[in-house]
Amino acid sequence: MTYLQVITRTFGRRPSLLAQNCASLMALLDDDWEQTLVIDEIGRGIEWANANLSTVPAGGEWVWILDDDDLCVMPNLIGVIKGLDAPSEYGVIAMRATHVQFGILPHDQHWAQRPVLGDCGFSNFFCRGQIWDQYRSKFADLAIYAADHAFYSYLWDQGVPFLWHDAVAAHYPRRSMGASE
Repeated sequence: MTYLQVITRTFGRRPSLLAQNCASLMALLDDDWEQTLVIDEIGRGIEWANANLSTVPAGGEWVWILDDDDLCVMPNLIGVIKGLDAPSEYGVIAMRATHVQFGILPHDQHWAQRPVLGDCGFSNFFCRGQIWDQYRSKFADLAIYAADHAFYSYLWDQGVPFLWHDAVAAHYPRRSMGASE
């Protein structure tokens, strides 16, 4: 099992975005990661991609969703996570991401609080593999656009402990609507 499993939802009509995503991951300094692609080749959309996450088992100690239109901006990401020495009771590590339109997310007023709709995305969160496997079936009910917020809010409500690390791990270079683009 690898340390970090990166799940990338991708849409067949966006190969250049996937190539940029993969290049950002190839810049990671620690190679203890793997990428799992969730491919929508026929344009079923973001709701399908979200619901389909329920079928993806954890392949790493930590699971990170980094969509094809998002970039990893922290080459030492895995070393940083390993360095946090997060005790096993932490099920989620929350970090920051920059968004081309909204700036740094989550915003300071929402930092270290229950996830807020519109102020977080999948790439803000790293889920411990055993927590992912325990709760990923919830995605079957999350065939909605805001599944990122819904899933991590659900984990928060279940009492899964979050560890907040104030560092930027990812960048959303554009506002996206998934396969509808």
